[in-house]
Amino acid sequence: MPQTNSSLFLIYCLSTLAYLLIAALLFGLRQLRQAQDHKYRNACYALAFASLSVGIGNAIMFIAGKGRHGIVDLFSFPVMLIASSQALLFTFLLILLFREEFVTRRNILRHATPSIIFIVLYSASRFIWDNPQVYTFGEWVKNADSPPLLIRTAYCFVYLIQLAIYTRLFMRERYIYIHQVRQTFGNMKRLEIRWATRGFFAALTIGIVAVSICFHPTRMFDEVLTVIFTLFYIGMTIRYINHHYTYEMVHRELGNQNTSLQEPLRPLATPHATQVPTPSEVRLFNEIEQIMEQQQPYLNPAFGRKELTHSLYTNEKYLAAAINKQTGQTIQGYITARRLQHARRLLTAPHSTYSIEDTALCSGFPSLRTFNRLFKEETGLTPSEYRRLFSGKN
Repeated sequence: MPQTNSSLFLIYCLSTLAYLLIAALLFGLRQLRQAQDHKYRNACYALAFASLSVGIGNAIMFIAGKGRHGIVDLFSFPVMLIASSQALLFTFLLILLFREEFVTRRNILRHATPSIIFIVLYSASRFIWDNPQVYTFGEWVKNADSPPLLIRTAYCFVYLIQLAIYTRLFMRERYIYIHQVRQTFGNMKRLEIRWATRGFFAALTIGIVAVSICFHPTRMFDEVLTVIFTLFYIGMTIRYINHHYTYEMVHRELGNQNTSLQEPLRPLATPHATQVPTPSEVRLFNEIEQIMEQQQPYLNPAFGRKELTHSLYTNEKYLAAAINKQTGQTIQGYITARRLQHARRLLTAPHSTYSIEDTALCSGFPSLRTFNRLFKEETGLTPSEYRRLFSGKN
């Protein structure tokens, strides 16, 4: 076996062994099995499964490597699939540390949908057309009429767009979390978990480097990337496990603060006297109130009537009737009222350092302009005027 193949074989063997050890550690660690927060515990198990999958995937890719170079070719579909799944995994693993209520099966599936679509398209195309192996852009041009190759290429560029979306999503949730921590604990930088931010951008960098191998498929590049990715997994796993107790303490305190801040929802309209809710509608509305008070899903700008309907396992028509008979509002109007209520509390909170823009973002509004418009429609005052009038701040 040539020296280059020997070194590549050794690197892949050590990498696979490291991934298996990481998985064994996460599955066998007692403190994770005893973790009170099930989402954190499930996240660690997801990391374990991912570690196991990547290790086995690396071994399969090396053993099954074909072609005149014996390595991946341009726009390799397995490389894209692994890179995309890892980007999704680490985005939601790290967002979980900031705001666990955002990490739901629905949100994860929504962001995984592009990869699922490409898997289906690519698999179907392989039954009809050959999948050409190309190692230079000249070869790619010659085979540009191949549907499997075009699907692989499109997947690459969609993946880069996904990375930009993940970055925006992560920074938004991080921003909200930091403001909540500062409001609850003061300026305690150790609770801002900067390692998670560094970890996210490290994962982002590795994701970009991973896809670059599809443009520069050399054995040395493959070896270096395998080593870097393995070291990243080891470091991320250690930090994630060590954050266990801090995570539960912070989220317990933030939950207590959110509960203590609740106040009766002031409806934007008065229910019609002739609309009497049925007992089942009263029960449903109480469930809605409980979710809103305990989980505060409305702080997520993407949360709307569909998300509320799915969270209660009911239909939108029944949900709309329950809300309307209790508050006289539509579903979206009720969610907006919750956001405005939260914004009023932030604006008048003692010693608050929130700017008007901070208040809009942390209350679940997609933009400052929308917040200003809706706030004035409800109160007759701008947010700045409301703050000056009710908090005494100039």
